Amino acid sequence: MAQRGKRYVLKDEAQAIQLLRDKAQQLNRTPKKHDFDNVLACKIKARLGPWPRALEKAGLKQVSQTYLDKKARQKEKAGGRKKPAAQRQYAQALNIEKPKKKENQK
Repeated sequence: MAQRGKRYVLKDEAQAIQLLRDKAQQLNRTPKKHDFDNVLACKIKARLGPWPRALEKAGLKQVSQTYLDKKARQKEKAGGRKKPAAQRQYAQALNIEKPKKKENQK
């Protein structure tokens, strides 16, 4: 990382990750945003995403279950409005099939 006055230049994600890991080792705990200069914290977030995701990418924090659940819900919504798992299992148990689309007859 190059520092020019109060300007920081992070060349890539690896450099941002290394900064987080070095600070964690120095503090003997997970670094917080206020442990860095505001400008540098913003640069790290620009490279790695929101602070919790940055810590996860650096291997300093486990991915939270809440975040995983949120991503799963988003994926499910984007995947064609699939039924929740309980409804799918219930339909499979009753052998309910989707009605087939009628072909347009000309």
